[in-house]
Amino acid sequence: MSYDISTRGQQFRITAARKAAAFGALKKSGVPVNGGTTTLEDALEELGWATDVIEQKKGKKRKTPGAGDIVGLYFDREHLTDEVEDTLDAIAPFVDEGSYLEFEGEDFCVWRYLFDGVKVEEIYPTVDWMKPLLVHTVKEEYQMIPSAERVVINACGAKIIITSGVITIQRDDMRTEVPYKRRADG
Repeated sequence: MSYDISTRGQQFRITAARKAAAFGALKKSGVPVNGGTTTLEDALEELGWATDVIEQKKGKKRKTPGAGDIVGLYFDREHLTDEVEDTLDAIAPFVDEGSYLEFEGEDFCVWRYLFDGVKVEEIYPTVDWMKPLLVHTVKEEYQMIPSAERVVINACGAKIIITSGVITIQRDDMRTEVPYKRRADG
């Protein structure tokens, strides 16, 4: 069984000066790279990634700033594999801090791989449609003005249900209930 994914967006950079080290780390990581492959771009292509590289401008005697930098990385296959994360883990120390790759799954779940200059972390967004309804917290009871008696929000597998007096948050085997009181004027 496979899980279909697509690239939603990215901001990504490996400088030309760090590509050789990233390539060496990728080869040592155990990710299957063809022995005849000689560049990071070729190795990434074998693994299902397309790259954008800043090219040297023709006719220039001096090197163009950023020439050779990888400034875009796009997953060029449809199915998520273990090699995706293994590849990103291997090259993470060579990726500029603040870089990210954003994906969407076949079930519309969205996540990013965020690079901090040392490692990569998989993060998920928080959908917070509840915040405008929150007035303040008193003794762990939420004072709320619900816009509807029952609201169901499905954000990446989580359901938030507001019923009379209780907010229920469900995801997989986890279930949390938080009591709340309506404001007298609500």
